[in-house]
Amino acid sequence: MMTPALVGMALVRWVHLFGAIVWLGGLFFYLMILMPSLRDFDPAQGRRLSQLVGLRFRVVSLVCMAALLVSGLWLVSQILQGLSLAEWFFSSTYSKALGLKILVALIAMGNGLILGFVLSPRLVDALEAHDEPKALAIGRTMGILTGIGFLLGIVITACVAVLRLYS
Repeated sequence: MMTPALVGMALVRWVHLFGAIVWLGGLFFYLMILMPSLRDFDPAQGRRLSQLVGLRFRVVSLVCMAALLVSGLWLVSQILQGLSLAEWFFSSTYSKALGLKILVALIAMGNGLILGFVLSPRLVDALEAHDEPKALAIGRTMGILTGIGFLLGIVITACVAVLRLYS
């Protein structure tokens, strides 16, 4: 029978999974579809499209990060159930994989925050100032960090696969 507690747990897991899917899927779209497609546009139009998509994705990714953080903290609190972090995170393969997943997720979130709150505004400023060399340099850096974010997401997904083996 589905108790309210089970429904709540299922809802939190769904929010966590959905947030991860949207965030990682958005990075995949940006890297594998949008960026290569921009080469077919006039450079000014391509930059404008990239800027618009980036600004919209920033909002989506921030919502996803918040959902992942809140749901992840709740899920970990349910797993720990009174154990200290040190004794739990080093007690089994499952806990080590979960610890790695959390660490990599925090790094990925930090990477996303740098992209959204540091580099994105700098890119907008450079574009508005018509500083083409600066805009190109920031754009390249953003592309690299977006790729790193995607790779971190792949590592997180691999940790989830290990977690499934040991759960």
